[in-house]
Amino acid sequence: MARVRVRREKKIRTLANIMRRDNERQERKERGLPPEILELIMSRLNLLENIRASAVSTRWLASAVSVRRTKPNPFLVHIPKRGDYFEFFDPSASISYLNEIPEIRNSRVLYSNDGWLLLNHPFTLTLFFFSPFERATQPIPRPWATRSMPLSTAFTSNPFSTGLIVFTISQTILNVTIAFWRRGWEQWKIITFPRPLHHFYSAWVQIVYSSGCFYCLSLQGQLGVFDPVTFAWSVRNIVPPVCLGVQVLGNPWRARFMAELAGQIYVVCTGPGPVPVVYRVGWENGKEWLPLGGSLEGVALFVNGLRSLAKVDLGKPTAGRIVFSKVKFHGARCVMYSPGQKRYYPDSKMRLDWSKEEPNRNIWIEVPENI
Repeated sequence: MARVRVRREKKIRTLANIMRRDNERQERKERGLPPEILELIMSRLNLLENIRASAVSTRWLASAVSVRRTKPNPFLVHIPKRGDYFEFFDPSASISYLNEIPEIRNSRVLYSNDGWLLLNHPFTLTLFFFSPFERATQPIPRPWATRSMPLSTAFTSNPFSTGLIVFTISQTILNVTIAFWRRGWEQWKIITFPRPLHHFYSAWVQIVYSSGCFYCLSLQGQLGVFDPVTFAWSVRNIVPPVCLGVQVLGNPWRARFMAELAGQIYVVCTGPGPVPVVYRVGWENGKEWLPLGGSLEGVALFVNGLRSLAKVDLGKPTAGRIVFSKVKFHGARCVMYSPGQKRYYPDSKMRLDWSKEEPNRNIWIEVPENI
């Protein structure tokens, strides 16, 4: 036994010496690169690239750690049925914050973006933006004088951005109606398109803005695209993403969620099946939904019936996971799924039953970095 222990320790020392010599050789090659240039390069990397670069050498590790920053996680806003107290849940720390917001009492939340909410008052029909972090309100014109806003509504940026566009879509058996408004316009532009009979009649339930167009995912999994510059509307002829075990009838839309990141569109499908399925739009392969494998490459998907988000540069426990707008253990933990580990958290055996969920009672909102 003593001889075996000696041989093992000798091998460990030999490997340590080899690694040390390789590290010294790598650092000698890098001496021509000034430290401020190396830090500048590291600061331009996202979190996943930063972690990978830190494995090159001890010098790269020190530089990578010195500039490594993680971004804040979105908060899950719970919308009360009555009263003025809104709950903001931070999934990264499992902490809830109560905030009294009488400014949006009885209003219906439609969408969130850039730290702002878009709301519609069902009685006065007023349409307005509200920032719960700045306690600021910004009203905008409404498209119809006697009609409430559809839930299928989205906007592109904060209300003071010059590129702001507000978009909504609704339909009947025969027509699809799209209304949109740009910052500075006095009234909305409303366009009606005939609905082809071979298209399923189903609500457009998830909307994202990407590369200058609005992408709309229907209850049946069809993908519609609207260009606000050319006023063109089309339904892409691609096979809808499959939600394992989800039937067509009876509100299956609660099991489909769509998010966008840097031009990449993701769809998360969950149902009675054991695990979620994640797709992305494969424009390069005949415009089809491509199932992703066992890793999200550090992307975190925060999914919800009103608004889904895709984020990078987040720390544990949300990085590389699907974060659902369901909270377990009396509000203490968010339900997450790790594609890499192929399990749910906090309970590995849980199943998500969306038929028991009350829709539109919560929404993800991005948190400003200075909060």
